[in-house]
Amino acid sequence: TDTFTGENIQQHSLAFEKANVVFNLAVAFAMQGAKLITDTSSDVDLEAIRSAFACFRVAADRFHFISKNFMHPPSMDLQQETVSALDKVMLAQAQECTLIRAQLEKKKDVTVSKLAQQAALMYSGVFDNVKSIADSHHLPRGWLLLIETKMRYYQAMAQYYEARADNSKDRYGIAIARFSLAEQHAREATKLVGQFAETFFSTTNLTEDLYPESVQGLQDLIASLTASIGEELSRANHDNDIIYNDPVPNTST
Repeated sequence: TDTFTGENIQQHSLAFEKANVVFNLAVAFAMQGAKLITDTSSDVDLEAIRSAFACFRVAADRFHFISKNFMHPPSMDLQQETVSALDKVMLAQAQECTLIRAQLEKKKDVTVSKLAQQAALMYSGVFDNVKSIADSHHLPRGWLLLIETKMRYYQAMAQYYEARADNSKDRYGIAIARFSLAEQHAREATKLVGQFAETFFSTTNLTEDLYPESVQGLQDLIASLTASIGEELSRANHDNDIIYNDPVPNTST
């Protein structure tokens, strides 16, 4: 059965059977990775993050294998464009794990910023990729909302941590500009995650195995980051007005 269309597909081919087995293995690893992250949402565990990273990388490898070794599938879910997109989704989620690990290990702000920026870039690429095939390959529309939400969230995070690094180096005006950019991205992420929460679970397929708490968890993460950005932007503006009087660059430049 095609994962996305629900259509029953038959082909008397060992290669088709092999591709289906590999696809199901990839999905199993992806779901385990997602569950590990969800299970640690309230009490994040470093070992679980390492395991989730490994799961997502294995899933990506399996999808990549299908894309390079099974050229003419009869089902939509095994099409090269579909599995290539899924490969990129898995790699983006693995990058998220690397970022979470850096935060848990209390890496420097500039390091966390770079990892967040990489996650944002990866989700930006995934968004373009999935958008181009969402209709033709029957992908759930909710995916686009989730991917764009994560892209905006990590853009906000990247600017936030870079602003903190600038502040520590007495670049007060630049820090304010970055906090302001972070706030813009965070507002957009808040709007998108609200739309995602309202619409995603009305999708007719691929919802029964998802974890509802993961949606609330994402909303909580965005809300927490938004609050932190607002507090630090307010403090930075106050200190700059009273003490430093450092010029603030235009955020559009």
